[in-house]
Formats: sequence, C-alpha cells, structure tokens
Amino acid sequence: MKHGISLLPLFFLIPIFFTCLKTTQAQTNCECKTANEKQFDQLNQRSDSESVYLLINTLKNNGDKNCTVSAFNMEIEYLLHQHRLDSMFASVKAQEKIIEALPCRNALIVNAYLNYAGYYSAKDDYEQLSKFAFKALETAEEENDKKHQLKAITYIVYLFTRQDQDAKNWDYIKKAEKIIQTLEEDYTAAAHYNWLAFEYENKYTLTERPALLDSAIMFATKAKKIAERYNDYEQLVRCFRIFEACAYHRSDPGKALANMDSALFYAKKSNVPANLASLYLSKAWDLIDLKQNAEAIRWQDTSIFYAEKYQHGSPASMKIYSEAVQVYEAAGNLQKAMDAFKKYDHLKDSLFTIQRTGKINELEQLYEKNQRRRRSKSWRRRKRYTCCCQLQVCLHW
Repeated sequence: MKHGISLLPLFFLIPIFFTCLKTTQAQTNCECKTANEKQFDQLNQRSDSESVYLLINTLKNNGDKNCTVSAFNMEIEYLLHQHRLDSMFASVKAQEKIIEALPCRNALIVNAYLNYAGYYSAKDDYEQLSKFAFKALETAEEENDKKHQLKAITYIVYLFTRQDQDAKNWDYIKKAEKIIQTLEEDYTAAAHYNWLAFEYENKYTLTERPALLDSAIMFATKAKKIAERYNDYEQLVRCFRIFEACAYHRSDPGKALANMDSALFYAKKSNVPANLASLYLSKAWDLIDLKQNAEAIRWQDTSIFYAEKYQHGSPASMKIYSEAVQVYEAAGNLQKAMDAFKKYDHLKDSLFTIQRTGKINELEQLYEKNQRRRRSKSWRRRKRYTCCCQLQVCLHW
C-alpha cells in the first residue's frame, strides 16, 4: 500500500506527459524543414520569377503537405509583391482548402488567415482585414505561435492607423515589442525592429515626447546593423527613412535631407522600388524647410506621379494628396494646392464610411471577449491542476 501511494503522483502526471509529448510532436511534425525562406526573400526582392517558382514548385512536389503550405506562403507573398491580387486570392483559397484537410490544421490555419489579411489589406477592404487579422491573432495565441502573433498585430496596428484610431494601437505595439525581444535575431529581425522604430516615431507625432525619438533611433540603428549584414536594401531604406523623420522632428533639415537621399539611394538598388511616393514627399518637406521651394514643388510632383503609378485610388495615395496640399501651399503654388485638395477630398469620401468603422469596432470587441473567456478557462485549469497537486502531496504523506 505504501508503494501504491508513492506512485500516485506519477499516475497523475502520466496524462500530462503524453499531452506534452503529443503537443511537441505535433509542433515538430507540422513544420516544413526544407523551406528556405531566406532564399525566397532574396529572390522575391530581386523579382526573379523563374527562380522563385522553381523554389515553390520544388516544395509543392516533395510529397510533404506541410511543405505545400509553406510553398503557398511564398507564392502568395510573391504575387502580393507583384500586385497580382486576383491570382493571390486564388492561391490563398487553395492553401486554405489544403490546410483544412491536414492533421496539422489547428497549427497551420493561421497561415491562411494572415494571407487573407494581406490580401484584404492590399484591396483596402478594412472590414475583411479586421476580421482575418483578429482571427489570426486569436489562433496564433491559442497555438503559442509568437511569429504569427507578431504578424497579426502588425496588421491590426496598420488597420487602426488607417482608420485614424491610433489611440488603440499602443497596447498592441508594446505587446509586439515584447514578442520581438524574445525572437531569435535572424535575417527577419531588421524588419521587426524597423517596424517598432516607425511606430515609436509615429507615437511621437501624436504626443511629442522626445524620449520616443530616442527609442525610434535605437531600434532603427539595430535594424541597420542587421540589414547591412544581410544586404537587405529594403530594410536599409526604412532605416534611413526613420533617421530622416527623427532629424526632421528635431529641426535639422540638412541632416534630414541627407538621410532621405540615402534612403532613395538604397530604394533605387531594388528591382521593384517600394514607397517611392512617400520618400519623395519627405524630400519635398525637407526642401521646404531649407527654403528651396522650386525644388520642393518638383519633388512633390514626382511623389504624386509614383502615388498614381503604384497606389492609385488607395488610402496611401489619399495620404500623399493630403500632404501635397500643405507642401504646395508652403511653396506658394496655390493652384496646385487646390487641385491636390480636390483629389484628396474625393478619395476620402470614397474610401471611408461610418458603417465600416463600426464593424471594425465590433470585431475587436468579439476578440477581446474571446480573450477573457480563454483566460477564464486557463485560470480554471490552473486551479484544477493546483488542487490535484495538493491532493497528491496529501496522499503521499
């Protein structure tokens, strides 16, 4: 009998052991160990379509369905990079169908949710973006999947920023910061730290707290070191964009202009230059501060050219026109300022409605409600486990 009592704690722990083993095996078996994401990112940045699809098709045809999911992630990101949104949507649907039939469905379905979020973000459909972003965050938290939690949070922050609801963002940003600091510092870390730097700089524009700029520069400097190590031109552009913005806030237009020229230098090294409209807009503002009005008008015209070329009819182009009104006015060209305002006003009316904003708030409340329910369940499980442990101790003695 004495032996029976001493073995009782082990008896209670056996189900826990097998549950942990099953979870560990599931996480391991749900990974594609042959997916080379770094190689894909390099090929995607160069827009090397032939090599990209060779990599994708190799993964799709290796017989591992989990690798097929990874292959679809690459294909979807490539199609988004090329602005081929119809093809992207078809690939997301195909990926979701495959995931739903897999034993690893619970661990992998977050990929489809995030890819839907990416699609609806590109389509400026904020109602659907909010639906899948919150769904992805909830799923990733249930699976303790830090990287996908982080990606979902970036979509949520983007969503609230576009909807002028910045006050909701800070809790999500601080949550993301904690996640970033726990992740391995690989080639993706530069993007994570740049994202943080941008959000801190944006927070400064709302609060004008100088310490926020110090933090932004700190994160951007960390990102720059990582980006230089991997020759990541896209992230180097973002680093210098942050340095430029911080110099601008600190009333140093000469330094701001120098940083912006560095950002444009790296942007032009990329096969598919990104955000040229916003880069030239910032250069125009720097020139306004330097009293070079004619040059400012020239580069503001260039900014609008790229906004129409790559972001026609989008919230990003609306923001360019909004800023253009102020640039042209400051430069003394009132006719251009009036034309830009008319374009901005038209875009604003067509993009935003009270109904969409209300739907987004409703989906956020649903997410928070589910969070409270999961915390309650977790508390009950911990309480039950504590009681079992106390019972084991009593029986042992």
